[in-house]
Amino acid sequence: MKGERTFENDKAKGDPEELGTFNIIFVNIGSFEDGLPDALAIGSAMFKKMGKKERWELVKDKFNIMLNDDELERLAQMDNITRDKYEQGLREGRAEGRAEAMDLMADSIVNLVRNTGLSFEQASSAVVIPDENRSEVEAAARERLNQSS
Repeated sequence: MKGERTFENDKAKGDPEELGTFNIIFVNIGSFEDGLPDALAIGSAMFKKMGKKERWELVKDKFNIMLNDDELERLAQMDNITRDKYEQGLREGRAEGRAEAMDLMADSIVNLVRNTGLSFEQASSAVVIPDENRSEVEAAARERLNQSS
């Protein structure tokens, strides 16, 4: 099958590059956009969250690819795995961000004590710390102050 819209291999010659079954194509996970070149639209059509019938019709009509029920189910499972991995990464990133923020808060307390002459309690009150993290941040700051003494 020759795609309707392909990327040009050599613009000077004007010869279009045909995409074979072993080409690796950028996968656009998200909403399907009809105006994309076929090489990009196929990934969008395969991985967009949509019903089996809708995906089957889109892939059949636009790309002349017939998918059976097993293939459609596997594509749906891939979407779920992708979303699970995304959410796991998001959770891990947020946890790392919170840990870094708490580390910076502890450093701020230490710096205020060392550089301004404030007491530990005064420095701790001057730093905005969420109530649920206050004891942990203060413990880390005390430990750092004790290590440097």
